[in-house]
Amino acid sequence: CSTMGRYLVIWEINNPRLSDDPQERAAAAKASMQGVQAGIESGIIKEWGAFLGLEKGFGIYEGSEVEVAAFLQQFSPWASDKVIPFVTADELSAMVDAMMG
Repeated sequence: CSTMGRYLVIWEINNPRLSDDPQERAAAAKASMQGVQAGIESGIIKEWGAFLGLEKGFGIYEGSEVEVAAFLQQFSPWASDKVIPFVTADELSAMVDAMMG
């Protein structure tokens, strides 16, 4: 059984996978942004942004490992992702309390 988790996703465009044609690149970018918007609307993406330069960025995702991994597959092979699970300050405090008994 998978549990709900929070993940920091650092994404990076795979430039060699992109077309040299500006129209094709724009179409791919538009399709990617539609996927991001769908993720925001569904609630799996809590926050999303691009770093200046627009070739890298981040997202805060919430869901099971399977849900997040499956969602990110729609952007492959055009983007690579580094997925980092994280906990909130309250969750960390609860972990420390549990360690203390």
